[in-house]
Amino acid sequence: MTTYILMETALRILTTAYLLSLVLLIATSYVGLSVIEMIEAGNPKPFKTKWFN
Repeated sequence: MTTYILMETALRILTTAYLLSLVLLIATSYVGLSVIEMIEAGNPKPFKTKWFN
């Protein structure tokens, strides 16, 4: 019994991991920008940025 994975399966796993990391990076940067703007403006309403209205 062989325990290798096919090239197509490995490529699909890497592609999924890459896309998931992009989504997490965008979500994290959105939250970070929101927090920074909220701190600078002194606004108690979070997640209302001038970039993502």
